[in-house]
Amino acid sequence: MSETQPTALEDLCDSALSLMFDASPFAATSLGIPGWDDKVPEVDREASRRHADSARAIAAKAEAIDVATLSDADRVTRAILIHEASVSADATELRMIEFTTAPMFVAPHAPVLQTMPKTVLADAARADAYLERLSGLASYLDSAGQQLLAGTAEGRTAAARSLAGSIGAVDAYLASDLESDLLHVPAAPEWDGKAAFEERRTALVRDHVRPALARLRDTYKQLLGSARPDDKVGVGWLPDGEHVYEVCAREHTSTDLKPQELHQLGLDVLEQLKAEYAEIGARVFGTSDPAEVLDRMRNDPGVRLGSVDELLTISQAALDRCQAALPDWFGLLPASDCVMQQIPDEEAKTSAPAYYTPPDASTGRRGTYWVNGHEITKRAKLDVETIAFHEAIPGHHLQLAIAQQMTELPLFRRVNISTAYAEGWGLYSERLADEMGLYSSDLQRLGMLQCDSWRACRLVVDSGLHAMGWSFERAVQFMTENSAVPLSVVTPEVDRYVGMPGQALGYMVGRKEIERMRREATVALGPAFDIKGFHDAVLGAGSLPLAVLDGEVKRWVAAQR
Repeated sequence: MSETQPTALEDLCDSALSLMFDASPFAATSLGIPGWDDKVPEVDREASRRHADSARAIAAKAEAIDVATLSDADRVTRAILIHEASVSADATELRMIEFTTAPMFVAPHAPVLQTMPKTVLADAARADAYLERLSGLASYLDSAGQQLLAGTAEGRTAAARSLAGSIGAVDAYLASDLESDLLHVPAAPEWDGKAAFEERRTALVRDHVRPALARLRDTYKQLLGSARPDDKVGVGWLPDGEHVYEVCAREHTSTDLKPQELHQLGLDVLEQLKAEYAEIGARVFGTSDPAEVLDRMRNDPGVRLGSVDELLTISQAALDRCQAALPDWFGLLPASDCVMQQIPDEEAKTSAPAYYTPPDASTGRRGTYWVNGHEITKRAKLDVETIAFHEAIPGHHLQLAIAQQMTELPLFRRVNISTAYAEGWGLYSERLADEMGLYSSDLQRLGMLQCDSWRACRLVVDSGLHAMGWSFERAVQFMTENSAVPLSVVTPEVDRYVGMPGQALGYMVGRKEIERMRREATVALGPAFDIKGFHDAVLGAGSLPLAVLDGEVKRWVAAQR
């Protein structure tokens, strides 16, 4: 912090951090941030009003700080606070919980069934906090159900298919055996209070959590009759739908791009990819027709995975090659290594193909790349390496683990995540891996193109659903015709876009911006351009809104001159 305004900025960062985790205490626990392990979110309208008011106050106070008095690092902190607090206020005022029930990530039950089972109870204090959280879940889940009812009463209805998916997810949990309940997180084995903890934990799950989830499931069922049908599945059909999507797009892209611009960007990328499909497809399949290449990628039996072991073997080999190559491309490297684990069976059915969780020094948890082995023989092997490069290294692991190491930055900056920056870097990493020579074959490089098509389709489909009135069927058809995403994945993918409006936009928008910054830096510096220096500039300040990242890269360029 600067000597002239340390207190103001530090206080604002602390306030922003508290505000973030008061709204998302599950996220604090997953990141290993103490102070919220016993808490559940408050989701009623009064809590949202307080959150939005507090966020706007933070933004106003940050704007009032004189930029001329600040160091370069503090200027970045100020800019992040203004952007993130303003966006947080706008997004909170949308009251998404009143009509959002996607079974993965964002439904009220999702953190209970997906985040809590991964809690590490390393000591008695954490075990006690876990019990306290379990005891509060019924109040949280009941309140979430009340918010859905309130939204429906005002015409802000959920999508019927999102409700159906959520009902299925909760029913699957309630049908599981209590003895092996996924919320039966184990305590440290050497703890002498373990037996009493387990008895209390089981009672809370049995007598409070399961009944509350059953009540929430019943609310989901109650809402089905008035829910948005598949031909009106986007938020654009809500009374304030245009505004909802505008805020969601700004939140996840950190730009002011309009839905029509985002839609066209996706179409343009899909058109540009045809030449690469023709070139590599001719070598792999003997055809240069992009449509035929996509069909072979989806339907050729030779590109299917045969077993979970094959998935794990390909993934680990890709990560090992990347780890060995990192020093040639990056100066900043994470202190924590990245390990791979399989997503638990009870989560895998509704989970993504893979995802990443950052390290937690307080519990010794390492950065973890989670892979999904569910229905493995329906999945293609051609994108296994690409997804590993995106989710693990050089993608999210470098990005998030390095950010955690920057102890000279406020904690808020180390844990805050901007979608376009985070997912833009992940998508940039897929292409970077090709520059690094990491793909093992042309088949896997086709997988890289396929993942480009996937993210380009997201721009078209997300904006189509939520801003242009597309039906669910039309969205599925477009993604089917313009990518090689397996048919078994297309439907849950589009379901995700329905339930998380705008989130899917951040990937390609972020990557395009990072690529633009790199091109401009290359032109400006000529022979003096250093790829390691560029990557360190992108990763060296934590997660940034794209405009702030652009300023940091320009500052790096100026310093090289």
